[in-house]
Amino acid sequence: MAGLSKRERISSAKEIAALFRHGKAVRGKLATLIWQPAPTRRVAVTSQRSSGGAVARNRIKRRLREAYRRQKENFPDRRSYLLVGRPAVLSCSMDLLQNELANMAMKVGRRGEASA
Repeated sequence: MAGLSKRERISSAKEIAALFRHGKAVRGKLATLIWQPAPTRRVAVTSQRSSGGAVARNRIKRRLREAYRRQKENFPDRRSYLLVGRPAVLSCSMDLLQNELANMAMKVGRRGEASA
């Protein structure tokens, strides 16, 4: 049960800002997925500042990272992703969170095929 490798993570503030500016968004009840084409599949995870204090925001990010890690085969390759968690992530089951991410991944796949 390994986490995300260094190659799979986006850590550059420039890349994250570019995703916010130029990325396409898929919104769900628990999170927003922002994506754009990239050479490889990479991900960054964040939470809304309105989600509470640092402890709550960090817990949201941990839960999102774990749900993404379990669902990453469903996400199309050759895209960068930014997951922005909402406070509801704290009170939902992991199954519900994984289902929402899987649905978002399917939407990204359909949108990517239409624009290709």
